[in-house]
Amino acid sequence: MARFLTAWCCALALAAASLPAVATAQSSEGNGGTAPPQPDPPAGQQTPGDMAVDAPRSGFVGHRVRVGGKSRRARRRVVRIEGRQGDGPWTVLARVRADRKGVFAAAWRPRRAGQWELRARVGPAGRGAGNGGTSVPVEIGAEGSGASSRLTVYEPAVATWYGPGFFGRQTACGIELTETTVGVAHRELPCGTRVQIAYQQRVIVVPVIDRGPFANDADWDLTQAAAQQLGMTGTSRIGAIPLRPER
Repeated sequence: MARFLTAWCCALALAAASLPAVATAQSSEGNGGTAPPQPDPPAGQQTPGDMAVDAPRSGFVGHRVRVGGKSRRARRRVVRIEGRQGDGPWTVLARVRADRKGVFAAAWRPRRAGQWELRARVGPAGRGAGNGGTSVPVEIGAEGSGASSRLTVYEPAVATWYGPGFFGRQTACGIELTETTVGVAHRELPCGTRVQIAYQQRVIVVPVIDRGPFANDADWDLTQAAAQQLGMTGTSRIGAIPLRPER
């Protein structure tokens, strides 16, 4: 049975507390809730035959993402860790030579946020998604199938939250703010844009419903209900990524 290598991605340093200009962030626990978001547990899966690859499910722009695995076919050979976004072409993210047992591990620093597919391959690089050696799936799949795992790469950001004192008012997007309104304020994204936000072990998807914050270097301002879903009680370091419109 193939063995797995440990996978992890780095969390970021804590941010100083900040209050947005558009709405004051309040908390019953002072400036608590400043723990950085943590990655999901590793998603490595064993594949049929002798293939096994281990990769995380989330990471941050500019921070190392480690991908490793084991394959008898990879013994003393160069393994390419490849990735793509959407329907784009596969690109080589990292190269590493496997040891005599076929064990390999490589690190990659994402340069932009988004949903990524990852795979590992051995053999000479070729042109097109269907060429380039033997595919080593990152998730369960037949050997050579090109099966892959999805990795969410977040932008690190500082978030505050608001609500009390503003309930009953209309937001900049024309929505009445209530205690149960789940949304987020951003300075530029169009109203209605869906944003995936990660904080510690929790992930939510919320729409942009307001403008702000405009002070203290905060990037996002969550509604009280959204902050409660995440367990966020004060100014915090989060991961955020705008999602593509659903088709």
